[in-house]
Amino acid sequence: MDTDLRDELDRSFGDGPAIDDTAVLLDRGHRALRRRRLASGAATLAVAVVAISTSAVLHSGPSESTGVPLGPPASSPSQTPQDTEVDGVVLVPDPSMRRSTPVVLARDGSVHVWPDAQVTVAIPNPFERVAPSTSAAVIYLVDGKPHWYVGYYEPDQGGGGVMTPARDDVSFRDWVLEQKAVQGSDRGTGGGTSSAEWPGRVDLELVRFAGQSARLEAQDGVTLLQQRPHPQVGDSFAAADDLSAVAEVRYEGERYYVLARHLPGDAPQYIAVSAAEGGSTLADFLDYARGRYAEGGGGLL
Repeated sequence: MDTDLRDELDRSFGDGPAIDDTAVLLDRGHRALRRRRLASGAATLAVAVVAISTSAVLHSGPSESTGVPLGPPASSPSQTPQDTEVDGVVLVPDPSMRRSTPVVLARDGSVHVWPDAQVTVAIPNPFERVAPSTSAAVIYLVDGKPHWYVGYYEPDQGGGGVMTPARDDVSFRDWVLEQKAVQGSDRGTGGGTSSAEWPGRVDLELVRFAGQSARLEAQDGVTLLQQRPHPQVGDSFAAADDLSAVAEVRYEGERYYVLARHLPGDAPQYIAVSAAEGGSTLADFLDYARGRYAEGGGGLL
């Protein structure tokens, strides 16, 4: 190619862009490198965020995805015992009842039951009382052992009940009918009043045990006349190794006898009987109480 033709070709391309000096070129290169690194870092961060989000979805607990708890709650709401009915008698589970008195007749005719006792048989109003008087009898189990109970309620006089371990010498129904005569149930049927009704009262606060001893002390306003520890009126009241006592007191001009017991796991119980019903002397009252707490007897309540 001749020289003139080469020169013409060079001129046809022109001079091209101006060429910067070396410092400018290096600066531009550094900026380009930084842009590439930032872009690469952003892409890596985006991948990391996606990975974390995916991990959160894969490892979220069932409570988050399905509403199922991760474990049992810290505490469960207490279950309120429900009333039941046996043979026509309404049974009310009552945590305030005690082992020593696991069943009791309420004024509405229902029977309140210690939660650890199980009623298996019931007789509604066996004494055929006219409302608002009422009565009820039940067979109940404590620690798998059967016991019998019958109680009555009289609006103007209160009520009472008797319980005993199940007996082999008499049927439950016959035993219940025996108690009808003992507690004077004719009052609720329009008949006369028996003098043998249950005389005990637990609403008079006359004495209390002094600590864990069998010694009794008088409440305010009460005069303690005499007392005896462990009177042994019958195992249905208190066994020989149970804490028990008896006292004669004077309160508001009247004489009373108080039979007291404190069984393991129960609150102390104090049963007051007026001297007019319990006897002339403390010895007379103890004989009377022994007869009432003898096997199959009605007791004082």
